[in-house]
Amino acid sequence: GLDGLEVLSPGGRSRTLPAAFTVVPGTSAALDAGATLVPGVVGVGQSVVLEVSVTNRGETAALAVALDVTQIGNAIEPPAQLPAPVDVGPGATHVFQVVYTAVSPGTAAIEVHAAGTDAATGAPEQTAHVPAGTVIVQVSEATRVLDDPFGPGTSFFSFVFGYGGDVFFGP
Repeated sequence: GLDGLEVLSPGGRSRTLPAAFTVVPGTSAALDAGATLVPGVVGVGQSVVLEVSVTNRGETAALAVALDVTQIGNAIEPPAQLPAPVDVGPGATHVFQVVYTAVSPGTAAIEVHAAGTDAATGAPEQTAHVPAGTVIVQVSEATRVLDDPFGPGTSFFSFVFGYGGDVFFGP
């Protein structure tokens, strides 16, 4: 044990620890996160799922752990509310899922971090900002451009299809 050990106090005085003295190591919550955004390519109207795993690598619980999501680009629309905060015990992992809807052609990137409160100290605890990925929202397979001016109005005159190849001009 540590009984009989001589220690120096902050005031500079030397003291000997009594036999009943116990040292309690500093314990705290320690949050870590990982995130994915799947699938990477969708069509307008399809769902995109953000999955965030938050692990408490500390020795005490992290209370009211909530997500903070940053979105760059407007091709996907977030839900009305993010998942409710949860307590994450020591050594435990909680997986948050957030479902987005693809609303317009383009791209969107997501970055996320989680934050809560250390149960032992009341101190704020948070993860680093983690990139979840980028989603590409494509136009549907064919988009009507113009009605047939010579038809009864029920047929289509022109369509636009996506093309991913190369075009070369010149001799």
